[in-house]
Amino acid sequence: MSSKHVLFVSGSIGLGHVTRDLAIARKLRALAPVDITWFAAAPADCVLRDAGEALHPDCPRLVDMSALAEAQTGGGRLSLIR
Repeated sequence: MSSKHVLFVSGSIGLGHVTRDLAIARKLRALAPVDITWFAAAPADCVLRDAGEALHPDCPRLVDMSALAEAQTGGGRLSLIR
């Protein structure tokens, strides 16, 4: 049986999204053979790379939305929950 190929797009603002997405990917792999390629910008791409995941070759071209959001705070704190 051949494995399925999945393109997983992960959010990059904050690291909660990528943590959740990695857990989902691990569960998928436990259920069936699946090859996952990730599409994510910094800082999520670093987390994925450190976890041994395969990144799409265009990931370096993506905008770092976390850095962009932080820059818009004018030196204040960024809270996406409040």
